[in-house]
Formats: sequence, C-alpha cells, structure tokens
Amino acid sequence: MHAARVLVVEDDALSRFGVRDLLERDFDVVEAANGREALARLDEQAVDVVVTDVVMPEMDGVALTWAIRRRGATRVIWCTAYDREEFRREAKALAVDAYLVKPLDLDVLYRTVVALAEVST
Repeated sequence: MHAARVLVVEDDALSRFGVRDLLERDFDVVEAANGREALARLDEQAVDVVVTDVVMPEMDGVALTWAIRRRGATRVIWCTAYDREEFRREAKALAVDAYLVKPLDLDVLYRTVVALAEVST
C-alpha cells in the first residue's frame, strides 16, 4: 500500500510549512503557493487529496476546485479564514469534501485528511 499523496495549496509560506510538517509523517506531500501552481503539480502527478486555501493570488481555491472537478473526483478540503455563506454555497455546489475554518485545528485537519485519503486509495 502506498502512502497517499496530498497537495497543500496555500499562499502563506508559514501556514503551508505548518500543514506540510503535520502531514508529511504519514503522507507524500506536494506543495503549491496558489491555484495556478497547483494545476501544474496536478499535471505532473496524481494526488489523493487537495488541501487548499480559498483566497489566494493568481488563482483562488474556487477556480482551482472547478478545474479539479473537470479532471475527475479528487478529494478537496477547503481551509479559509472567511466563513462566508457564499463560500459555503460554492463549496456545496463543487462537492467540496470538507470545509475547515482558520485558524485551523490541526488535529481536525489531520483526521479529515486521513479519512479522505482512505476513501481515495
């Protein structure tokens, strides 16, 4: 059984490092600083779960998720400081697998990735 691959998409380098540090003990972690970089990573390799910020420069998490959904059924977790009804509606329309509000509870994030990775692999 291979380690599930998780793509962490976050424009804040410190936050991205923290999530990578949490997950890399049990997962193969790939990183991107925005949605555009994330799509490039997805062109290079398949991933089981995408953990993405929603508000980012160049390409936000909403546009990224639309692109991911056009490609297939990859599991997506949204992490955002903006707990807005419009984002929740968009997340539902895009069949986002989990919606987590920042500041992140890292234990909840970890358990969510584990659960979704098990479904994907």
